[in-house]
Amino acid sequence: MVILKKSDSLTVKKMSLIADYDRDILINLYQPIIGFKATSVYFTLLSCYKSNCKHISLNHEELYFLMGNITANEYIEARRKLEAIGLLKTYKNDQGIYTYCLYAPKSPQLFFDNALLFGLLIKSVGEKMALKIKNIYLSDPSNDGNELTASFKEVFNPNFDEKCYLNAIINTQGIMGRSSAKLISDFSYEKFFESLKKISKINEKSFNKKDMKEIERLALLYGLAEDSLAEKVSLIFNNDAIKGKRIDFDKLNNLLVDEVSYKRILGNNKSKSNKPTLVSSNTDLANKINIMESTSPRDFLSMLQNGTPPVTSDLYLINDLSKKYNLPNAVINVIIDYVLTINNNVLSRAYVEKIASSVIRTKLETAADTMNYLIETSKRKKSYNSGIINKEPEQSQKDVNKTGNNDNLPSWDEMVKDLEGE
Repeated sequence: MVILKKSDSLTVKKMSLIADYDRDILINLYQPIIGFKATSVYFTLLSCYKSNCKHISLNHEELYFLMGNITANEYIEARRKLEAIGLLKTYKNDQGIYTYCLYAPKSPQLFFDNALLFGLLIKSVGEKMALKIKNIYLSDPSNDGNELTASFKEVFNPNFDEKCYLNAIINTQGIMGRSSAKLISDFSYEKFFESLKKISKINEKSFNKKDMKEIERLALLYGLAEDSLAEKVSLIFNNDAIKGKRIDFDKLNNLLVDEVSYKRILGNNKSKSNKPTLVSSNTDLANKINIMESTSPRDFLSMLQNGTPPVTSDLYLINDLSKKYNLPNAVINVIIDYVLTINNNVLSRAYVEKIASSVIRTKLETAADTMNYLIETSKRKKSYNSGIINKEPEQSQKDVNKTGNNDNLPSWDEMVKDLEGE
């Protein structure tokens, strides 16, 4: 447990654009849930951010004075509520300096679309009052005659397949936006432990943080749910070993490989259907980037194989790319697609590891960055023009597009032509 001292210094960072109208959103939508003290802490920290810009340093005792002598316990409780609801993230460095990162509240539309947040509002004020608050943000019905507004496409006539738009996707990282801090990760530790308790006597105290990170990695890698992981962990868990050594992750990986291989034999293809969120464009290229970013490597390879889950050897290769090479799932997906395309639909381990090594040296982390790097590398080698890629393009493309799962995914040679503006 980290003990907060009055003398500990603090600094505030603004991680999102926070506008004047956010004040009303915080008071109307968030304050009923987190309370007026947490709301006051948020606004006080926001004021401290402006003080930071003028190089005025503060410690926590001075912060408490600013809030009318709030107690340390009251402040910590309020801060935790802000963190839990996605308005604040807290860090502490080796010098004992706290950094508070402020995030903007969700827009009214996103707030009411979020069942968790809207549900908390109903729980806090009752359904009648919650609906009354919701009515504040209903848009006025339009009855102003026939709309004559010019569209973006009519005026600017953009071609979203041009290279400039891919470059725009790649270079948007680090820009301050309106997104709030994430409330829930894709893998739920709570669901995992609930499933584990139903089938065993193992509890959360049996694991350390490193164990859980590896379990989460395997879940996301193979696209498996929390209950599937809980079942396999219970089979190989060794309670007699010391904490941190109670799970043989090699054995766990083997069990998970057998699990998805067994589904392949049965023809059971229950893939995740996450909606891509990275790129708002409707082009084939943007669609492909979104799928690579939001799909587990196991499910992505299954999609490329017309719905057939990967064989055991391919699953081990995918795990090695994640564990040994420490590559993000989106980057793994790009490498898989690239190698299958240029190697006549053969996922050669030697070829994949060679590509992975070059990608690691360039420290790529996103699908768009990796795709752009491989395209530029291929162009420099003139491999596309020399016919190395897709030696049998007609047959290869037919094999890939037998089903509707990936009809809209452009091939690598098509993407190169689009990027070159041909």
